[in-house]
Amino acid sequence: MLIILNLKSNLLPPYSVDWQGDGGTYNNEKSVVDYISQQNPHDYSVYAYSPAIFDYPFDYLIYCYERRGLLEKPKDRQNLMYLIIREASSKKYLTSGWYGDKTRDKTEVVDKAEFPGDLLVEKHKRID
Repeated sequence: MLIILNLKSNLLPPYSVDWQGDGGTYNNEKSVVDYISQQNPHDYSVYAYSPAIFDYPFDYLIYCYERRGLLEKPKDRQNLMYLIIREASSKKYLTSGWYGDKTRDKTEVVDKAEFPGDLLVEKHKRID
């Protein structure tokens, strides 16, 4: 039976994977950092919302992009800010206080981008 199936591979349907990963999948995180680096920001901040207090994967990717000269190092409390939000569809980031602490209702959303794995990136500009 195995010999017949090996010779006639068209008898079985092709195998395909539809799962694109979650917010912790490397390809999805890299897509987010690629998006930020393509915009070539200067004097900006990056904050990532995740269940963990520190988000080491994004910190590491930004560090690697910085070392290769693809991205300038982010700084704290800048007028331009990128919020990276995991599990965006659940809207937990809105009720946790994290979102309000970062925006302080003095920013406007300039751009939004959604990525596979339920990742959302919001680009904010401070208005005074």
